Amino acid sequence: MFKHAPITWSLSLIAVGLHLVTMANPSLLTALELRTQGPQLWEGWRWLTGHFVHFNHSHFIWDLAVFLPLGCIVEKRTSQGFGRFIVSSALAITGAVILFLPDLGSYRGLSGLDSALFIALAIQELRNSKNRAQSISILWGIALVGFSMKILFEIMTGHAMFAGDLGPGVITVPLAHLVGAAVALAWFTQPRKAPIPLSPLSTKSFQGHARSTD
Repeated sequence: MFKHAPITWSLSLIAVGLHLVTMANPSLLTALELRTQGPQLWEGWRWLTGHFVHFNHSHFIWDLAVFLPLGCIVEKRTSQGFGRFIVSSALAITGAVILFLPDLGSYRGLSGLDSALFIALAIQELRNSKNRAQSISILWGIALVGFSMKILFEIMTGHAMFAGDLGPGVITVPLAHLVGAAVALAWFTQPRKAPIPLSPLSTKSFQGHARSTD
């Protein structure tokens, strides 16, 4: 399993490790969370580590329960660039939170990356459904409507739909979910490049030296 999705498994293990460490020493959370104000805003490691620390155990469990399976599937299906996609999503979410929600104070959690992975998987499934039953497209269409309703619920209530109460003064950040979804939409709807055909001479020259990359 690890060899098919090494990035997802590595990041998940990092999230688990950080959760265990910060549970034992909660003061570390303030050194790792994303800050939207003050000098801590410019501490660059927070722009990434903020996504891998959480407000409580329920927050962590729900985020990881989505990140790990979706990440494994999307990474296995993505021939290259998965790591760049994750980093790009994380930095885009960080930038949006800092730019548009400066009064938020702090941000934690994988949910923005979860949204990016969900939309990435939906795009992959809808592309592949052209060769399968129409019911697959309908199911994923329903799933996307459900995703939209979830974000609408969060905007209207300020609370997470699944993770429950995240603690005093903690609110859900639908902007992070929207930005994650937007990055995935831009990343996975890019036109696929067709392979450059080899000339007969080139094909003959490379016979016996090709190796499958499957």
